[in-house]
Amino acid sequence: MRERQVIPVSWYVSCGILSLLAIILTQVPLFNVLGYESAFALGLLTALVSWFWGLSQQGSHDTLTRTLVLGLAQQIPPLIILSLNAFVVQNCNFSHGLVFYAALPVMSSLYVALLGYVVSEACNRFGFSRPLRRLVLLTIFCLPLAAELRQFLTEPTIFFFNHAWGWYAGSIYDEGLIPDGRLGFFRLGTLIRSLALVVALQMLRKLTIRAAPLITLVVVIAWFGESRLAIEGSYYVDRNQIETILSERVELDGLVLHLDPSISQKRRQRIIVEHAYRLEQLEHLYQGLESQAPIHSYVYRDAEQKGALMGGKRTMFAKPWLREIHIHGYRVPHRILGHELVHALLEPHANHPLGIPVANGVIPLMAWVEGFAEAFTPPRSAYDIHTNARWLQERGRLPPLQPLLSPWTFWRTSPGVAYPVMGSFIDFLFQHYGDRTLVAYRDGDIEKALGESVETLEAKWHLFLEEIELDEVTQRGAARRLRKPSLFDRPCARVIAALREEAVTLPDEEAPRVYREICDLLPGDPRALFDHAQSLAKAGDWNAFEKVVEKLDAEATLTDAQLGNLLALQGEQAWKLSQRPEAHAYFNRALALHTGNATSRLRWVATQLLAMPMSPELSTQWYRYLFEKMPLENALILFQASQEANIDSDVLGYLHGRRLYAASRWEQSLVKLLESSLKEGFMEAERLRLVREVYFELKQYETADAYHQRYLKHLSSSGERARAADAWGSRLFAKKQRLSTTD
Repeated sequence: MRERQVIPVSWYVSCGILSLLAIILTQVPLFNVLGYESAFALGLLTALVSWFWGLSQQGSHDTLTRTLVLGLAQQIPPLIILSLNAFVVQNCNFSHGLVFYAALPVMSSLYVALLGYVVSEACNRFGFSRPLRRLVLLTIFCLPLAAELRQFLTEPTIFFFNHAWGWYAGSIYDEGLIPDGRLGFFRLGTLIRSLALVVALQMLRKLTIRAAPLITLVVVIAWFGESRLAIEGSYYVDRNQIETILSERVELDGLVLHLDPSISQKRRQRIIVEHAYRLEQLEHLYQGLESQAPIHSYVYRDAEQKGALMGGKRTMFAKPWLREIHIHGYRVPHRILGHELVHALLEPHANHPLGIPVANGVIPLMAWVEGFAEAFTPPRSAYDIHTNARWLQERGRLPPLQPLLSPWTFWRTSPGVAYPVMGSFIDFLFQHYGDRTLVAYRDGDIEKALGESVETLEAKWHLFLEEIELDEVTQRGAARRLRKPSLFDRPCARVIAALREEAVTLPDEEAPRVYREICDLLPGDPRALFDHAQSLAKAGDWNAFEKVVEKLDAEATLTDAQLGNLLALQGEQAWKLSQRPEAHAYFNRALALHTGNATSRLRWVATQLLAMPMSPELSTQWYRYLFEKMPLENALILFQASQEANIDSDVLGYLHGRRLYAASRWEQSLVKLLESSLKEGFMEAERLRLVREVYFELKQYETADAYHQRYLKHLSSSGERARAADAWGSRLFAKKQRLSTTD
């Protein structure tokens, strides 16, 4: 009789397959370290390999224990390969990587091999014919995938926890991904199922065929218990659970809102009106965007609630085929609401059941999906899509269009670049080719829709962009948004993102510890050093701040925006130490690098006050007013003392009026604001905006609108003007809604 091999050939084959994938992953950015992505990819292949491993071992009458031990041993070579790659590619959190590896491919190997072994023995025990056996094996292997596909297509969730195939976290744009409690509960559920399979196997071997119902009952009870754990452990969530939490339902024309009942009445009304405004705005923008069926909008309280319930923590998204969108936050105007509504409204225009253009019947063409949404909605930053595209073009960084249209290249490109670039191109097409452009949404075939090649359209678009002029302020502002590299191009992207998220939640005095850890992981990185310096300044540790600044000056190349912030922090410190000339110089340099935002206004005020002669005591009071919290009564005393000291009346009037506005003293605020006039364009724009707001609060709407038009003329960028016009339109729409309700 031939001796059985100590280790079967199939084991070496399985190891070879998994090791080959690990080697391939070492060449793929983001997947080339021991972390979530590599563990997820190996987990998928492990499910397939372990299934056949379990079947073959049972077929050769090997023991279950040996089958499972050898199956787990198959995970060692890939682990070694990925671990050794840390000498080539930085791995910033090896412990997290080990947890992901143990929870995904290792646990999947155990469960799937066990499942294959037990099912194979059951088929033999029950005497199934070969065709029936194949049918049973194929069905059981495919059921988990079918279940996840059904959940994705019919439920709101975008994550899945599958005992065979692992954990899909959801959106790639949720960068701060770390092991959490749900993963622990999930694999506890896997162990419960595995234990039930072992018990069922023992019963199968010891009892007669008539005991089949009892064996089935054991498995069903275990499966039911695990399903309860899934709900309690939050690794399975369905629509009913979400709608139980977002239990307040509001029905509008074309919309159904699902809100958390804890929302205040004021915020509730504002978010309702915002939805109505966005839908009406989009339907009037293009005739083809009329809502044909109600769109369900799930409005989560915050990113944490949304991430726990359906998987998209910081990523808002739509499922067009279900006519639903998922957003978080109650801020109005809502930055993403219009973007997601476009996805749902375009669903009838796509020639696919998913309501989006796809390639080869299954691959979403996200360049078209996101590009159309960007083209139809107001800019989310101070610089519009064409300005952003022009900035990239001027620096030779505008991505070639043809590669960007492919799904992989689009995902591989930083969203800060890919989204506005595609939005700019599609908006250009609408401007020059009209509604024919919408035909391209059917299947992504723009050449068939417009009768011109992509290369020809791209050349015309480039000529269109070349006509856009960028001033220095716009150059700096666009650079701040567009320089961020893709998730795939950043070292330790997941770990660093998680640490940044942690730092934001900490008190000011504790945050520097986390930013110091980021600096240790990314030695010499300008942003890491800058964030650490900024956190030290907020914590009041100026000595440590100066040491980091010295290191920045010696080693790092900062962006204009970072350098401006750093200079402003140095100016703040100098002012606190009563070094007024030095402080003025710092703020003056910082102001020269301004991007037209709120921090620039603070720098301008600081330079004005530091240039004016005043007593040391008055100077200290102004420092406290600008950089610390000062009660209204003390602020009014400061304004009076400054007036007596002959501080510039225009600057003082603006600051006085702004403080009264913040205190809701509308009439008094208006007097001070109207008395002042500021020469600097972006400061005069802010003064006019405040006057507009005061008149709006006083219900003098025509005057408010007149000041709004003057305000728009003082805004420097097209993006700012578009956002301001959009926000004002939302306000007027809300006012009209209130008046109609009152009538």
